[in-house]
Amino acid sequence: MNRKMFTLLPVLGVIAVGVNACGADENVASDMPSAAAGGQVLFTSPESGAAIGSMFTAKIDIADFEIDAASVGKKSVDGRGHLHFSLDGGKYDHARYSGVNGKLAEQLGTDGKYSPSVMPQITYSGIPAGEHTLVVELANNNHSDQGAKATTTFTVKGDETAKTGANDEAAASAGNAGATIEMVDLRFVPAALTVERGQTVTFVNRGKVTHNAKGKSFFSRVVEPGGSYRHTFDRAGTFAYVCTLHPGMEGTVTVR
Repeated sequence: MNRKMFTLLPVLGVIAVGVNACGADENVASDMPSAAAGGQVLFTSPESGAAIGSMFTAKIDIADFEIDAASVGKKSVDGRGHLHFSLDGGKYDHARYSGVNGKLAEQLGTDGKYSPSVMPQITYSGIPAGEHTLVVELANNNHSDQGAKATTTFTVKGDETAKTGANDEAAASAGNAGATIEMVDLRFVPAALTVERGQTVTFVNRGKVTHNAKGKSFFSRVVEPGGSYRHTFDRAGTFAYVCTLHPGMEGTVTVR
């Protein structure tokens, strides 16, 4: 079966169209990928049994299913829709933990159940140490369950003891001479970064559309796909920034 990976361009805000959320219970039955109505989904990271840090990006692979951000909230079409991520039954599906996806969940009234997504990944941060289970479900345009889901169970050890792997903690390390924030379609990764005073941060556009990064003391202007922008933070404090081209795309840099 040929698999397709999808990098999505539309703004996440389109999910706000049609707020009939499917508040079904997120019962985890198996760590194996499942298929229904022709769709299939599985986690590529974090792997089951992995030890990771408190901030991580979960990524999936899907087949025979197309993420259609422009049709969210509309009539269901076989083989098309979006994604629902649920960490520990929705316990960490709030803006505090799942960022822009969590904010969208709060707007739709699905916070505490799942975080919707129109990208094949989601970033969580501030997750406490311990064992956690993440579920992803394929959802129809009208938010009802498509039927296919996958789960992964892993252990958060904390940033000091986490094993390196397919996540984004390396980008958030404050001990390096420089740090990197990736513009990945409709999010900054990591969304929260801590650096030392005098450290330079490089914003790199890994997506397919143009972005920018605007904070109180800096403005990157337009960064084309594959391009980058550098800024040296020479004052202590927490600096919020946004992409002015894509509402809801935001992050913070904390300077120690």
